[in-house]
Amino acid sequence: TVLTRAPDFDKWVGTNVKDNELIAYALRTGLGVARGPNAVGVDSLIGFAALPELDWRVIVGGDAATILAPAQRQVWFSMAVGAASVFATLFIAFTLAAPLIRAIRELASMTRTLATGQFDVRIPEHGPGEIANLARDFNFMAQSLHVAQSALRDSEKRFRQMFENNSAVMLLIHPASGQI
Repeated sequence: TVLTRAPDFDKWVGTNVKDNELIAYALRTGLGVARGPNAVGVDSLIGFAALPELDWRVIVGGDAATILAPAQRQVWFSMAVGAASVFATLFIAFTLAAPLIRAIRELASMTRTLATGQFDVRIPEHGPGEIANLARDFNFMAQSLHVAQSALRDSEKRFRQMFENNSAVMLLIHPASGQI
């Protein structure tokens, strides 16, 4: 027997709906919730419980879309907030990483220039602490190489002048082998 509160309740009062799959499940199970087509084929969400002392089964429900709409709105809102959080985090990360990346690229470029023998290159010593320290160390290394290269050129120049400006016979003898 159906007792109902609906706009067309008089149509349903006293109607046997045991053949409906959703109602049959509720009657068999005794306690719980279920979703499926109701007696008129509308997707419904029902809750049900048995009242053994009265030998009754209480089934309440309604249109699933109407019942679930607030939860679905909350899911969409949560997904939007989550997506916005991810995008904000990525934006902040890229914003913070950009100066580091720029400084590292500049250091790499200057390293390649130094490798070609241009020892007068220098990197501005600014940026985050570690990058500024690295730039300072790079500049120190470049200066040391520049000084060493200059000293080597001066030594070669003096050595060459020693041979070019001296008319005496000079022999270079290898100390270990004695070869000229």
